[in-house]
Amino acid sequence: MTTAYKPTDTATSELAAALEAMGATLGYDPHFVHADCEWCPDQPRITEFRITRRPGPGFQHEQDEAEVCLFCFIPVLRAALDERTESDDAPIYVEHAGGPR
Repeated sequence: MTTAYKPTDTATSELAAALEAMGATLGYDPHFVHADCEWCPDQPRITEFRITRRPGPGFQHEQDEAEVCLFCFIPVLRAALDERTESDDAPIYVEHAGGPR
């Protein structure tokens, strides 16, 4: 379950602001289960983020979700943002792992 971020440090505040400017919302999941990133080409790293695209009512595609490491975060986020269209402006949610590994 996503919990809204209440940034307490500069880096998190800057990340939240940058994501908001891009059209994404930052939250955290205290129950995030870390795993190997399936997006890494050669050397899997540990997942730190979940990027979710939730379609609005009336759209036929399902929710898209990817759990990625810090290395893959930006390319996957850009792809999710690029896939939106004017007719389907599905919100993008970014959840950060909220607990220790």
